[in-house]
Amino acid sequence: MILKTLIINKFSIPGILLFSSILLHAQEVIIPVAGNPEARTFYEHETRGKKGLFADTIDLPIKDDFSDSYVQPKQNIWLDKDVFINNKYPLNQITAGVATFDAYDYRGAHYPAAGINPYIADHLTSRPVNLAFPPSENIYLSFFYQAKGLGEMPDKTDSLCLEFFVPETNDWERIWSVPGGIAMDHFKWVIIPVNDPRYLV
Repeated sequence: MILKTLIINKFSIPGILLFSSILLHAQEVIIPVAGNPEARTFYEHETRGKKGLFADTIDLPIKDDFSDSYVQPKQNIWLDKDVFINNKYPLNQITAGVATFDAYDYRGAHYPAAGINPYIADHLTSRPVNLAFPPSENIYLSFFYQAKGLGEMPDKTDSLCLEFFVPETNDWERIWSVPGGIAMDHFKWVIIPVNDPRYLV
């Protein structure tokens, strides 16, 4: 099974993901219109052509609080690099790091589809997770999220979504989402049971 969080437009909700302990935070950030300069600098100076050897499938328990990442998420857990790893934008932060869904890509630039109409922006997609367990094993995905924090208020048309990949249909299924237009000065906890046999593969 693979999980994916994504935002429509520039939704700024952070979360801690715990897959039986996966952790993640994210929130929208006020950054100059030109993009995210810190992500751009990191991208321009990162080592080219250097790839780590990571397992195709990762095993439980999985935990990430982003405390040992900088600018981009760890490649041994996450497939993409769109979120901005930092500790600058949350209010009442509960872990040392957060994954900010700032609507800029991993190079700190606007997405090609960016505009006034809703568009799909940041993703945070896990590597495939080994969930070959019976439903009675009580597997949960848990995370915390915060809208706005020290960033810009998410628009009402923005949203943060969680999707699970369904192997039998070869497609993503929306499991959870929250709309924009909300400001929070605290993190809210979400816990989702993973007990549908379609995901337990």
